[in-house]
Amino acid sequence: MSVPAPAVDPGVAALLGRGWPALPPAITRAGALGFHWTAVSTPFVHRDDGRVVAHVGVIEQPLIVAGEHLRRAALAAMGQRRLHQRVRVAAPAMRGIRAHAVDEADPPPLACHDQRLLDHADVGDD
Repeated sequence: MSVPAPAVDPGVAALLGRGWPALPPAITRAGALGFHWTAVSTPFVHRDDGRVVAHVGVIEQPLIVAGEHLRRAALAAMGQRRLHQRVRVAAPAMRGIRAHAVDEADPPPLACHDQRLLDHADVGDD
């Protein structure tokens, strides 16, 4: 018997839907088929007065390269509310990723399509 995955936070879904309107319904459809967003993406969320203003997801990507098993993680579904862009509200969510990695015995290296995002928030590999 499988345990149902937790639902996506409605505030996160609303924020992501502003940038990617097809994403929240796609998350729901995939979940109905047994592919749950929350099972593969770890959310790091920043709130202002209870409202989700920034989200950074981390998806672990196990790989096999030349027979070696590797763990890597990638940033996904990054977003923040337009009114908050000048106050860097995504930075606390990004720092949450660093804190989460420190709690792991062997955290995977973090990758992003634009390394400047990691450097700017001080969450890249040391």
